Amino acid sequence: GIIRKPRQAAGFRGTVRYAPISCHLQRELCRKDDCETWVYMLVELTYGRLPWREVQDMNQVGEYKKRVRQPMFINELFPPPCPREYINILQYVDSLKYYDAPDYQQIYGLMRRALQSSHVQEYPYDWEMGGPTAYMLQ
Repeated sequence: GIIRKPRQAAGFRGTVRYAPISCHLQRELCRKDDCETWVYMLVELTYGRLPWREVQDMNQVGEYKKRVRQPMFINELFPPPCPREYINILQYVDSLKYYDAPDYQQIYGLMRRALQSSHVQEYPYDWEMGGPTAYMLQ
């Protein structure tokens, strides 16, 4: 498809918790913003929560998301057990511009490295025979 030219003001759309910074700034969203949202979900799945979970004000959440990108605050967004590769993914996503197509293979490669550095066994899945919870299937 053809990517539309961004509007001057697009309005806020989405869920505050996962919304990309562009959404907080009421800019038109693009593919990089989908990736940013995915990173937030990834952190929540890995760590269990996002640092702005208790913040109610939409603008404060947007400011929080900007702040945690600074080197001295980056660990607030990516605390252990989040692998350091998550930082590389977000930095890559942040480097993209509106019309850029994300290099999903690069992101996939960083995720593979994250699995390795975290010593995560990819197969079998928990629910498959031989998986860590296979005893529950019997």
